[in-house]
Amino acid sequence: MAKTSLKDQKEDEKQIISELIRDSNAPLGDIAEKLGFSRQKVWRIIKRLEETKVVWGYTAVVDLEKTGTKKYFIFVKWNTQPMGKDTLAILSKGDIFSGFSIDSSYFIHGMFDWLFIVSVKDVVELKKFCNSLHTTFPRRISEIQTAEVLVPVRVHGIDNPSSEKIFDFYSLD
Repeated sequence: MAKTSLKDQKEDEKQIISELIRDSNAPLGDIAEKLGFSRQKVWRIIKRLEETKVVWGYTAVVDLEKTGTKKYFIFVKWNTQPMGKDTLAILSKGDIFSGFSIDSSYFIHGMFDWLFIVSVKDVVELKKFCNSLHTTFPRRISEIQTAEVLVPVRVHGIDNPSSEKIFDFYSLD
């Protein structure tokens, strides 16, 4: 069997990553057939991607409306005091606030310093989450802005089958 170059290996990895993003639950045989690879090659590359933490998780895309929850973005601006290791340790944990479903947590660059994406029942629960931020980080937060997701159009690379609901928010010609 011919050895493939590092460039070819990286291209194969990119193709497999693209397929995993499209459907992380796809059978290996389907991915292999679509890409023209053997099933063993796909399995070997996925295992390597997982071991090297290039791929460090899989998720399901859920229709929030059907689960009775709403998704919010919470932008946090820290004050100018230096960030301590204890604060960063709390922020870097996945279970930062028990009782709230934190979908994502990001350290970001721009007008704000941190972004939380949460799924909660309603704006009352959102307010409770924001209050818990202030309680957990007293005197550290200078501003919090929130935004509610009205219609998820594309999530984790997957088009929402109900994205036409966006037309409910616009009057069309």
